[in-house]
Amino acid sequence: MNPGRRNRFFWSVLLVMIGWVTSSSAQKFLKGELILPDSTLLTTELQKGCGAKSDVFDCLLAKDANGTERVFYPQDLKGFRFGKTTYVSLKINAGKTVTYLFAKQLQKGAAMLYLYKGKLFDGKEVYLFCKKEEAFYYVCFESTSLSKSQQNEAGGASAPPDILLRTQMDKLLQNLSDERMFKNQFLRYFSDCEEIVNKLKQDWYANGSITSLFEDYNHDCQGK
Repeated sequence: MNPGRRNRFFWSVLLVMIGWVTSSSAQKFLKGELILPDSTLLTTELQKGCGAKSDVFDCLLAKDANGTERVFYPQDLKGFRFGKTTYVSLKINAGKTVTYLFAKQLQKGAAMLYLYKGKLFDGKEVYLFCKKEEAFYYVCFESTSLSKSQQNEAGGASAPPDILLRTQMDKLLQNLSDERMFKNQFLRYFSDCEEIVNKLKQDWYANGSITSLFEDYNHDCQGK
């Protein structure tokens, strides 16, 4: 075999091996727990997402007791766990549309905080939070501009259902990328906790420390 063919053969074999390793790692199952609708915990093997174009916020692939693989969607479960990380199923009311999603639980207690980075908000990092029986609030710290879905709606053109849903989700989303907006939002929201109000006024928190803000509220003010 001449050197040129040998090099081409080497690189072909290497690329095949890399593809096989990548495919194998993408299909790796991890030990975890399903949280069933009745709150029962089922220990099993889980895979984040359920296909090449899905992620952990969309769906989940899990094995049953017999090793059979099954796809679970947010409406099928209360949530699931990988180690100490919990994802919960949330029911979202967007206009007249009801949809479901998996969100990563960041804080629980009097004030609950979740992170969502799935398709409904075009992959943006969106934080969902609420107290007890409140409706969810949706905030994002990325600068946003007029979306295509909003432009379509403004023009009066008929949009496909997925575009209409995204438009409804856009309307729920509050952008707190400005630090002053962030501070004013949570001065109002946590006005029932003097300790947090004082810390906000002293600029203890910025939008990058929202998890710490909720953690401190639950520690200092839960049950007051």
